[in-house]
Amino acid sequence: MTDFRRLQRTLFRMQMDSGFAAGVLAGDALAIATTGLAADDLALLQRLDPVAIEADADGRRRLQVLGNASLEYRLFLACCAQPQKVLDGFAVSKELHLALRQDLPLPLAFGRYAAGAALDEADPAAAPVARLEAGLAEARRRRWQRPPPPPQHVILAPHVSLLSLPEGTLDHASALHLQMSEGGARPHWNDPGKMRENLLVEVKAKDNPYALPSAQPEVLSAPVADLLVAAEQPLPCAGFADIARRHGADPASLADFVNSLVADEILVRG
Repeated sequence: MTDFRRLQRTLFRMQMDSGFAAGVLAGDALAIATTGLAADDLALLQRLDPVAIEADADGRRRLQVLGNASLEYRLFLACCAQPQKVLDGFAVSKELHLALRQDLPLPLAFGRYAAGAALDEADPAAAPVARLEAGLAEARRRRWQRPPPPPQHVILAPHVSLLSLPEGTLDHASALHLQMSEGGARPHWNDPGKMRENLLVEVKAKDNPYALPSAQPEVLSAPVADLLVAAEQPLPCAGFADIARRHGADPASLADFVNSLVADEILVRG
């Protein structure tokens, strides 16, 4: 029986990547192995006219696919000296092919690709900005599957996630966004070396069920980051005192702060 879904995905990959299409049509074993198609379905593809496969008036369909996949990465692309070259690279990337094979969201595939592509860019801010935008894109699309905490434990809420990035990434991204909106000089990236910042990303659903929710990042202080990283797994309330002592804080004040995080639905209490 013809697997129409797999056939459609393979054809889409061929339309995006002419090299892959040529391999499939020529019977290249490596290209064919990635399709998962039965012999009859593969023969159906190999009878197609190569000109028909590549037909795309003015490249509009390809541009639309690449534009939709990279829509949430405006800051990263602004850091790239040749953004179109980066987009063209995604069209033939292993990340795109894997996403199409497994029916995964293309924006998340672009985020994984961008993290590697950023290493080739002269702008040193490209890599941390790519990781920030990839983290926000992922947060918008999933709720973290965390078990309900036992009694007298807390855990991060399902709509909350954490990111660890080079220190100054969020401020630089904000300055870059402002520069893109209002013009002026490109903000300078100050290399923080090994210094890191921890971000809390809270996802808030919109009234429109068809729109992506917003993802709001904020930088955490060291004590709060320590607490929330620990709360990615069920954290016993008895452990608050240890966290407070590590940071020279009052355990009672930390317990009150945890209560406020529970009230704000950042943490869930068992």
